[in-house]
Amino acid sequence: MTKLTKREIIKNITIVFLVIMLILTFFSKTIMNKSLPEVSTQGITSGSVVTQVRGDGVIEADDPYKVVVEETRKVAGVLKHEGDRVEIGDVIYKLEGETSDELTNAKNEYETLKSTYEINLLGLGLTQAEISTIEAGVTPTTSAILQQLEAKDNAIVAQEKKVEEVKKKVDDLEKQKELSADASVDTSKEEKAVADAQAAYDASKAILDEHDKNRAIVKEYNQLVDDRNYYLGLIEGRTNDPQYADPSKNQPGDPIYDANYEYYLDKANELAIKLNELEREKNEALSKLPSQEDYDKQVADVKAKEANLAQAQKNLENKGNSGDSNSKNINNQIIEAKSDLANKEAELEKLKLDREDYYNKEKTKLEVEKQYQELVKKANDIKDLEAKAIGGTVTSPVAGTLSSVMYTAGEKIEAGSTVAIVQIDGKGYSLSFPVSDKQAKAVKVGDEVSVVDSWFYSDISVNLVAIQPDKNSQRDGKLLVFSISGDGVQPGQRLTLSVGERSSNYDLIVPVNAIREDNKGTFVLIMDTKSTPFGSRYVAKRVDVEVLAKDDKNVAIKAELTGWEYVITNSSKPLQNKDQVKLAE
Repeated sequence: MTKLTKREIIKNITIVFLVIMLILTFFSKTIMNKSLPEVSTQGITSGSVVTQVRGDGVIEADDPYKVVVEETRKVAGVLKHEGDRVEIGDVIYKLEGETSDELTNAKNEYETLKSTYEINLLGLGLTQAEISTIEAGVTPTTSAILQQLEAKDNAIVAQEKKVEEVKKKVDDLEKQKELSADASVDTSKEEKAVADAQAAYDASKAILDEHDKNRAIVKEYNQLVDDRNYYLGLIEGRTNDPQYADPSKNQPGDPIYDANYEYYLDKANELAIKLNELEREKNEALSKLPSQEDYDKQVADVKAKEANLAQAQKNLENKGNSGDSNSKNINNQIIEAKSDLANKEAELEKLKLDREDYYNKEKTKLEVEKQYQELVKKANDIKDLEAKAIGGTVTSPVAGTLSSVMYTAGEKIEAGSTVAIVQIDGKGYSLSFPVSDKQAKAVKVGDEVSVVDSWFYSDISVNLVAIQPDKNSQRDGKLLVFSISGDGVQPGQRLTLSVGERSSNYDLIVPVNAIREDNKGTFVLIMDTKSTPFGSRYVAKRVDVEVLAKDDKNVAIKAELTGWEYVITNSSKPLQNKDQVKLAE
């Protein structure tokens, strides 16, 4: 084989390239057409467009009466069904039992609350008068309680300040004593004896004071009893009052007796209230009272410890007399200051205990009041449920036709459920459907309304009665409301309506499927031609339009068009402006 030269190889490659280019040029139109979108077109026309708004909705009864059961009950039987005629009092359902679940549960809850409330009262230590006050709703407000607590806290703070002041005084005196003490005179033993004697005396005196306080409470209570009995005696005519020396005057009818009767009665009642308020304190005092023998022993003990204290103080004084008179004076001041400190600390502790007792007692009252109010509320709930009890049947309170019966035998009705709907005699029917604001402006109340497929319905009449805002529309939508009448109209039927038929002439009319929309607005694509090296090609050209009117098939538009153009109605692929296309065969 002869080897080709470099020049011959280049020559052959050039010839092959030219042949390929010639073939591609010859078949380019055919190859390109294979990949282009295939479109259908239709010419722009002029003429009339019939404007109408179409929609569908469900027929509803105007002001239907809903039969509602306010109890949870179980259906035993259904006596009336949809479409049945009912009169006032006709039985629709028979129910199982006579009592609702809510009433039974409420009574059980009431008994539980009552039992808990009564058990709690036994262990709270409240008097009957306090309980009666709570149940009558006469209790301090939270604000009043907080004010009392604040006052007690302020008193505690003030007393703590006094204690700190006396402590400082004792410390200062102790320092003075150290500075001025005579080394040859040691009174520490006597001072300790005085302090011990003072503490023993204070402790014994505190016990006696508590006994005296309890005795005073009992004495006061007994005096109130005597005073009340005195006035009861006056009321009953048993008295030694000189003005009643004549027995005939100790009877009702006597002017003096009658004039004072109300006063005696008020005094007796007033004393009874005081006795109730003091009863708890009296009972506590009685439980703490010692026997007379023990009381006398306590008195003797106090006197003995008082004598011991006096002797200890005298011993200290005598010992101190051997020292400097200034030291004696400081010692006396220290003794007085420490005694004052002990008294103020005791008063502080008493204030704290009083504050704690008040807080606990008022907290208890609030808890009791809350429990009692829950008990009262539950009792009122029972009364309400008993007032709404329906017994063993559900009846119709109105006359009309049953358009809906919701339950069947064996089903459970929850409280507050609608069990049936009655179309009241003389009430009509209505239908509504939403439209855009633009569609709403194309119709008006009173426009002619036609029923689509009207041959299916017999003697039906429809009127547009209102154009209302659509509350469910996210934009400015409207709701067309129609009145419906005619034989055989039933709630639940679905109708398709056409309203507002009007005809107008327009210069530019295109098919509905030629209208396109994007984020820039409404437009059509028309067929246009474009010259290329391989010949003329068809392209899609965008033209923005304004829709003037439309019906089911055609749209009247306003645009920069002559009317001789062809608009693209369908395409095999999505189209953009200036895309090359080919006509469908």
